[in-house]
Amino acid sequence: MPVRRRQPRRQETGAAERYREMGIAAALSRPWDYPTACGELAALLRLGYAEIPKAAQALVASDVLLAFRLLPE
Repeated sequence: MPVRRRQPRRQETGAAERYREMGIAAALSRPWDYPTACGELAALLRLGYAEIPKAAQALVASDVLLAFRLLPE
């Protein structure tokens, strides 16, 4: 019986680091960048949320909640 080798584990930190570097949380707190940051979040949710690693999904989810908390009235 042949020995099966394990697949190398995907590094989840790479996607999370790249997401942090985007600075969406900081952009949400600036009124002039809020619409753009929300557009970026919407695109991430629509196009790629299911494919990104769990660590990056957690960051996106926390930024979505932050966006709702900072939503202008």
